[in-house]
Amino acid sequence: AFLFDGYHNRPFNMPERLMTQGRVVVWYLSLLFYPAPFRLSIEHDVQISSSVLSPWTTIPAILLIIMLTVIAVRQQKKNPLLSFGILFFLANHSVESSILPLELIFEHRNYLPSCFLFMPLAAGMKRLLDFFHDRNRGVYYMLYAFVPLLIVLIGTGTYYRNQAWSTEWTLWEDARQKAPLSARPLVTLALLSTAEKNVSQEKLNYALALYFKSLELRISRKSIHAAILGNMASIYYRMNNLNAAIIMHRRALEKDPYYTQSRYNLSVLLNIQGEWDAAVAEIEKIFSRGLVHQDYYDLKGLARLWQDRPEEALAQFRKSIALAGDKTFAYMGIGSALSKIGSYRQANWFFRKAIHGQPDSIMVLFLLIDNAVSAGDQSTANKWTERLLATHTLPVIESWLKTLTTYYRSPPVSVERI
Repeated sequence: AFLFDGYHNRPFNMPERLMTQGRVVVWYLSLLFYPAPFRLSIEHDVQISSSVLSPWTTIPAILLIIMLTVIAVRQQKKNPLLSFGILFFLANHSVESSILPLELIFEHRNYLPSCFLFMPLAAGMKRLLDFFHDRNRGVYYMLYAFVPLLIVLIGTGTYYRNQAWSTEWTLWEDARQKAPLSARPLVTLALLSTAEKNVSQEKLNYALALYFKSLELRISRKSIHAAILGNMASIYYRMNNLNAAIIMHRRALEKDPYYTQSRYNLSVLLNIQGEWDAAVAEIEKIFSRGLVHQDYYDLKGLARLWQDRPEEALAQFRKSIALAGDKTFAYMGIGSALSKIGSYRQANWFFRKAIHGQPDSIMVLFLLIDNAVSAGDQSTANKWTERLLATHTLPVIESWLKTLTTYYRSPPVSVERI
């Protein structure tokens, strides 16, 4: 089940992978003997072998591996170092280059298999040096000079390759140039472009362009398109284009109905737009898969608060608080639900727990004032109002009061009572 289920999310099946790995193993071998910096990359795009004739190099690669195996077996007694080096190389690649539903190629898979591959070469060089030591001094010195020259060349290549590894950006820009048909470098560069908190519009547009382009390229797993579309939705959200973000999340879920991140983010956006039933419907789809998280309960509870269904909201926030690391939002939700059903003293207790976690939160202060006024406790309302005025300027408070009636990211507050 593990073997076959793993291929459901791959752009290739088991026979295609087996045929392709023949070419990949030969490429690994060539990379060890010709490790030029322009051939090295953290990402490689590989054409999948759809048959033994497409591409044409599939059969020659398979035949070469068979030939090397035969040579290794036949040379066990006559040349055990050569036999051991070849068999060790092939045996260690047999795990990741066989039937397991892994990605097709990574350079690091060559590390262990190459450990003993150069032992027969070193032994061969030693034999040549011994052979020409007394027979031809000119050839002997040429061979002797070849070893340090090779070390210098490899060291120089390593130095130039390290330039690509100097930063994440240079590493993946290098991969983008060397694997132009692969989606991963573009996706990673897009993520790096938007990693900062305050990103310019220019960088957001650049990241979107990279994501759009990546949708046309080769992918390592089928579900990656859903993740790409979800990332694009996040960029549109940062641009305050909520409708475009919702469209992208819906497209992501068309690609992969089980992509929970987009399902949750879609419910958040629907809640922000006041579409509470639709938001709850998306959360219920997540719950139906047996997935639980404090954020899911918080969001459903918030929607029920805005729908004036405090008992249902209270049940959701109680489930959230049992899971929560940071319980501040759950305290706010429970307090709001209790206030709506008239349990003002209990509501005040939870709001005080929330203000302890976020001492300068304007929303928690609004909730404390709202609850105190609803309870007819003018003294407590005055106390929290004084704290509100001490920690926030009047323009900020007025700005918030203008948006409270449609600020669906937090529990509802009565502007009139504030």
